Amino acid sequence: MVEKIETLDYYVIKALDFFEEKGNPTLELSKSTHTLVVGSQTGLLTGRIIYRFAGRSFSHAKEVLVQCEINAKRNILEDVTIVSATGSRQVVSIAGYALEKGLRVNAILCNPDSELKKKFGDKINDIAFPAIKEPPTVNTATYGTMIQALTHENLSEIRRVVESLKEPEGGYGQFEAFSVILTDGMPEVAEMVDWKLRGEKIGRCIGTMSTYLTNFMHGAAINDAKEELYIALGLNKEEKEVFEQVLEPVPTKRKYYIDVPDNFGPLGFMMLGYSVVGQIQKNYPGFQNNIGNYKQRAAKWKWLSPLRTKK
Repeated sequence: MVEKIETLDYYVIKALDFFEEKGNPTLELSKSTHTLVVGSQTGLLTGRIIYRFAGRSFSHAKEVLVQCEINAKRNILEDVTIVSATGSRQVVSIAGYALEKGLRVNAILCNPDSELKKKFGDKINDIAFPAIKEPPTVNTATYGTMIQALTHENLSEIRRVVESLKEPEGGYGQFEAFSVILTDGMPEVAEMVDWKLRGEKIGRCIGTMSTYLTNFMHGAAINDAKEELYIALGLNKEEKEVFEQVLEPVPTKRKYYIDVPDNFGPLGFMMLGYSVVGQIQKNYPGFQNNIGNYKQRAAKWKWLSPLRTKK
């Protein structure tokens, strides 16, 4: 029997409850002139947020490209920072390769007993944050706590925005596809939301305002899906004007604005974006069924190595 998975907005509230209970942790990044941030999907995006908002100089790479990045930039890199909820699977071999190349390895985790720590011990600098139990495909509190440890955002304000969130008139269930446009200052959060909503027909296009301008320049906008809703998250005044210009052919009832307070940070946008996705998921049970199916099937799969096999 497939495990029942709650919609994403449920985990947003659970995460906020957890953050408020534990208080603000603090993340102190290791000092270096240039680091390589790595991780899988949301972990990588979290790392980019952390280093960008810390004002640090960094490169970033998906797991499968880490070896190439290390080889190409070895002369400027001082360390590699792995961002992972579990500290397992692909990141273990990545840490090993970085150590072989003489690089320091940092690991930002939510697992004090990670495979990374067990294998490399004091050879790596690991920072483990507490987290609540979540499905691996959700990872809201895990990566959220890492972001909050650096940005220290106003949790009460985030909760107020999330709990006051309303669906468009008539509800999300009347629409057959969704595009989500975020302010240009939150490109990583846009990709996080994309991973949560992506689908051939339902989550059609998720990105920042610049993404939509690029689509327009290359003739892709507006190829409208049937009964598609365009959701604008936290756009500023100028971005709203551009949004209206680009989406001029779209009827007003299929454009939905959600505003945020000034200085709303990446954790706030993450919680808001995930809450919107959760409200949409309630109308599409397939999302939750697929997550449950994935957990059952993936347990039997063998994953590809993130590094090329040495000949």
